[in-house]
Amino acid sequence: MKSNLNLQLNSGAPDTLIPSVSVSHFLAHIEMFEFSTARETNLSFSVREPSYLMLGTLYNNTCQLIYLPTGNHPRRIPRGDHHLVLITYRPEWFIHKSGAMTELKDFIDLIREKPGKVHRLPGCRIAQHILRSLERLHTDTAQITFIDHSINRYQKHLKTKKDTYIYYQRKTKDLALFISENYASEMVENIPKLAERFMISERQLSRLAKMAFGVPLHTQVIKIRMNFGLNQLFTTDKPVGEIAGQVGYREPYYFNKAFKKYFGVSPRFLAKT
Repeated sequence: MKSNLNLQLNSGAPDTLIPSVSVSHFLAHIEMFEFSTARETNLSFSVREPSYLMLGTLYNNTCQLIYLPTGNHPRRIPRGDHHLVLITYRPEWFIHKSGAMTELKDFIDLIREKPGKVHRLPGCRIAQHILRSLERLHTDTAQITFIDHSINRYQKHLKTKKDTYIYYQRKTKDLALFISENYASEMVENIPKLAERFMISERQLSRLAKMAFGVPLHTQVIKIRMNFGLNQLFTTDKPVGEIAGQVGYREPYYFNKAFKKYFGVSPRFLAKT
């Protein structure tokens, strides 16, 4: 098949890019572009027919599946040396192949609903592998294998990203629930044990806390403790020492200090007794 688009650099006068590699096959058109830019600029995709394509950018090792309707579509690129791989798939083959892949089937369904819009899937870090594979396109069999594997490899990485996202979403919910139920326990202050409890590293625990609460874990624990303590001061006749113990402080002194730092007033000032 022939390419359905041209690439232009819009740095001053538009400059149509000529591919350094160009391979036409019945299933796809494969191109590689090599160029340099002195500053951040627009790279325009001039599309003659709606196109399903994979764009690989070596500078960030990322490949992305994109659907482009007819028209001009600019993309901002940084300054520097660039190696771009562009695979434009035959639409009927791409749609047929994607129909058996859950991660890509939804992509196709969305395009069918809104064919006049640009649609993109997340980037996957496989551009270097794709670029290396370009060196072996000397036979028809090699070209078919390359085209087929480009989709398979992308889908595999996309599924891994999706599975990882779901995994961390579940871990995030579990952590949020655990902290809300155990904020007064010593374990929430013991990062190594807490990480072991969730079978993750301390670094991953820190990331999970940011995902769950938007703030570091210690900050969230203090927030829950202080707000629970404040509620107890307003709604019960419990002494400050008892409330301190309820929210995880063995010594009332440390609760008083944390409370005053958080609210700007001593808990004894608010206590009913």
